[in-house]
Amino acid sequence: MSNPIGPLAENLIRNSNFDAAKQHWLYDGAFTYNSGDNVIAYLDPGASYLSQTVTVPVTGYYKLQALFNMADENGAKFGIRFPEGSDIKSGNVPKSSVPVAQTLNGILLEKGALVEVYFTGINANDKWVEIDDSYLLRDTGNTNPLPELANIVSFAVPNQVGFSRVDGAAKKVSFKVTYGTNVKTIAPQIAVSEGSSVTPSTGEVKDFTHPVTYTVKGKNGTTQLWTVECSVADKEITIDSSNGKIKDAFNWAKPKAKSYVRTGKQGLINRDETFRNSPEIKGYMPSYWAGYAHRYAFYSRDMAHQMAGAHLLGLDRENFSMLKAFAGTANETHKWYPAWALNFDGSIFKLDYRNANSFVREVPAVFELVEKAYSMYLWTGDKNYLTDETLWIYYDKAVTDFIALHDGQIKNGVAEGTGKGIFDGAASYDERNGEAVVEAGDGIASQYQALLAYANLSKEKGDMKKYQEFKEKARAFKKYFNSDWGVKGIEAGYVRGYEAGGKAYSSYGREASWFMPMKQITEAGERTDQFLGLIDNKCETLGTAPVNIEAITYLPDTFFPYGKNELGWKWMKYIIDRLNEPHEVSSQGTNGDYPEVSYTLISQTVEGLMGMTPNAPQNKLSTISRLPQDIQWLELNHISLGDHDVYLRHDGATKSTLRNNSGTKGITWEAQFAGSYRYIQVNGSAIPAETKTVNGVTISYAEVKVPIAHSVTAVPSNKKGGHDQNDQNDQ
Repeated sequence: MSNPIGPLAENLIRNSNFDAAKQHWLYDGAFTYNSGDNVIAYLDPGASYLSQTVTVPVTGYYKLQALFNMADENGAKFGIRFPEGSDIKSGNVPKSSVPVAQTLNGILLEKGALVEVYFTGINANDKWVEIDDSYLLRDTGNTNPLPELANIVSFAVPNQVGFSRVDGAAKKVSFKVTYGTNVKTIAPQIAVSEGSSVTPSTGEVKDFTHPVTYTVKGKNGTTQLWTVECSVADKEITIDSSNGKIKDAFNWAKPKAKSYVRTGKQGLINRDETFRNSPEIKGYMPSYWAGYAHRYAFYSRDMAHQMAGAHLLGLDRENFSMLKAFAGTANETHKWYPAWALNFDGSIFKLDYRNANSFVREVPAVFELVEKAYSMYLWTGDKNYLTDETLWIYYDKAVTDFIALHDGQIKNGVAEGTGKGIFDGAASYDERNGEAVVEAGDGIASQYQALLAYANLSKEKGDMKKYQEFKEKARAFKKYFNSDWGVKGIEAGYVRGYEAGGKAYSSYGREASWFMPMKQITEAGERTDQFLGLIDNKCETLGTAPVNIEAITYLPDTFFPYGKNELGWKWMKYIIDRLNEPHEVSSQGTNGDYPEVSYTLISQTVEGLMGMTPNAPQNKLSTISRLPQDIQWLELNHISLGDHDVYLRHDGATKSTLRNNSGTKGITWEAQFAGSYRYIQVNGSAIPAETKTVNGVTISYAEVKVPIAHSVTAVPSNKKGGHDQNDQNDQ
């Protein structure tokens, strides 16, 4: 929009001209786009915002300046405030058809204070607001003397949720701590105005059951009384670990994932990067963002991968609402394909839907929705997954009519795409290879899991005939894959796609390759082990490695089930180490700004590293430690399993502790350990171990009853009288 304002070296705002898109900015309803050589930030109508938190280096007067271009009267506001707190100074943005600089002068800020620069829409009827060249600068031209200050500048406590809310006008601080924190023994770290002192002093332990009064005494003797209040966050899953990387990533992922929740909000629908689909403002249903930030929608593929993490964050209402919305779009006209993407009010997202014969649709998504419905039933025990008519019709049609209607080019019972592209029906999630495959590895693998899920859902509903029928179909389908479809004409690896004429592809093919072992349609053994090694190699090799972080999020789910703990953790670390790098689509912001990343870090910690498999309808769960060498111990508390609140800890691979914090019944815990052992020591008493092989891994296990409010520790052993870690076999 113009040349930068002021000397760049003095600017406290990072990425102030948005050349790095949305890096360093928090945002909701904000885009960036290229305008000639400039990158422009764009605020949508309504309560959209861009914000960035900075630390003040020197006490003094500052000015906040930016360029604005706005098409409506008084449709936006900008300013500086304490994070989650009161405004320090703000102003409205006037209507203008050309870029106009707006400045807020005389902003008094104190050294060490965390302050938030923000831009926000305030009028649901405004058309747009453009922003460029934002600067927070020391106002060296302001010669007014500094007043005597006696303020609390910052206030932080252990186990804090977000920032403390500082209200300078009311002389009040509010902060929130995690559920379960002992509020009677909190030692806050307090920063006050330069030259001032505070009583009680910083670091002094205080009881915050009730508000605490702090006295700040200025350097000239002026005193100010500040009231500090503590609140406790709602119960949510928590983590502790010997490994700081997983602990920090998990604690980052929780609020990040929750920031995408749309439930009860009002905002745009049909908003996308093309600006062509006549966005409207509507009320949002229970939902969360699942897909690109520049598209106001949730996508079936992304949602399927985010659902486990969403459950663990308490978003069961959102999961059910979104799944049912997709199921309701599948009909005979659509040949039982669901829509690919939905607006947050549940309507079909127009960008991906032209008409009933031309809309984005990909075979794996049809089946993943069935699989994930069963998974959510196991996590929640919610019988609506069995009794809801819309959902049940969808499950039934997905594994019957859909397959029959899409099995015309290679008649073998495998659901097909057209080979003509995503708007005609694609066989694979891999949209980047340009091959005309009509059957793909991720499609057949997802179909296998859907058949299993439908069998088990039928059993839970009491229909044993359908259970036996589809259990047998799933068994035969897997056998067909491993004796014919997946291995035809090759000595190693797996076929991952066929063209209509029968041409087979057995080279590495992203989702079409890794979905096959991930969905466990491949038989465990040497062939699959070698194939997993190939996937690992290709995903770190230039030219074959995915460039989009959301593709990488599937890799931990691929390796952990086969006991490839180091590889699963390797790819979790890969993702964690790149959270702050730019996403391949710059307008998304960073990799960490892609919703799938935060949700899957949550689920992969629980289902991957902790090896937790739920069965809430039967008040059961199983666990197996998959901790790598980097992580000596890992514990999670307040895991939601049906109506149970569960604590789980693993110490290495050979000690696990489960506590049934609360619920209506006891829990049956299958305590599993990799390797062959004769006994499982349960709270010191030896129980003969049973063994089984799961995905090629020998597992020793015992079933243990864990009553409400009780804790049980299990340790494998080959000695009846105690645990001997060196006496294990076949690990």
